[in-house]
Amino acid sequence: MKIKIYLNSFIVVCLFLVIAQFGTLEAVAETKTNLKLSSDKEKYLDPNYFFVDIAIDSASLPINAVSLSLNFSTSTLGLHEIIYEQSFCSFFIFENIDNLHGTLNIACASETPFSSTSIHVARLVFDKKMLGWSKFIFSDDSLVLSHDGFGSNLLESAEIHSMYIVK
Repeated sequence: MKIKIYLNSFIVVCLFLVIAQFGTLEAVAETKTNLKLSSDKEKYLDPNYFFVDIAIDSASLPINAVSLSLNFSTSTLGLHEIIYEQSFCSFFIFENIDNLHGTLNIACASETPFSSTSIHVARLVFDKKMLGWSKFIFSDDSLVLSHDGFGSNLLESAEIHSMYIVK
């Protein structure tokens, strides 16, 4: 009789844990994040460099890692430097800059989950080549990974930006 009570109690607890876990996954799946770019308005008229910040609009979800691929116009800009000061990332897995084809690939992570409405990833410093419109596009293989125990990709959208470069 005692074994039957213990067995039933064990089954109820296991079912509760499974339901609680899937309820959590469903809540995380409903909320998504976005990758965004913004230019530094104070330094917009710098004659040599153009500054762009990469941020994650995370809706206060805990984030562990980001892997992004950004394409940019090589006719107007060349990537000069990446500044990681004030980044949520505590270590960097890889960074690849290709100024010939206009691509940047970054993968970085945090040892502890980071949560905020807007999460700073990096500041990009571009050399200005000529004046004109420059397009920035995050590719479809970009990821924003959740701290949910599964590394769920929370990226819903990555904005396409067109910015006018003033020399």
